[in-house]
Amino acid sequence: MHGAQDGQKFIGVIIAFEILLKSKATSKILPRNFIWEIILVSIVMLVGVATGGKRIVENLGENISYLENEDALISDFSTILILLFSSLNGIPISTSHVKTISIVSSVDGRKKVNFKNVIDIFKAWIYTFPICIFIAFFTMKILMNIL
Repeated sequence: MHGAQDGQKFIGVIIAFEILLKSKATSKILPRNFIWEIILVSIVMLVGVATGGKRIVENLGENISYLENEDALISDFSTILILLFSSLNGIPISTSHVKTISIVSSVDGRKKVNFKNVIDIFKAWIYTFPICIFIAFFTMKILMNIL
């Protein structure tokens, strides 16, 4: 389900950029016409998860709270259902956001959640969005002047 959400966002940006470069507006974008872009994003995501995924898994799986097998199963299952529902209904969401909230909500009340780490993750999200908007805005301004 990770690729169904985050992968689609990357693929969409690459396809939009390619269409912008080739100046060929189209009313219908068919996946079969962009197979190399899909393969490229899949490879990049694979490399990214292979090289940096362990740190993310450790942070989410160990630093928020200790998860028993049942907790981890509930967390994974709820994440999958939310991502599946969102993907089928065209709602773009972040898999890491959903996974983090699923972990926090799946922890049994007798176990402790390390809210300091959860707050640090939320802060990173809050700081990330305005920075991404800023970068995207100025990147598009530059590209519009070049092209």
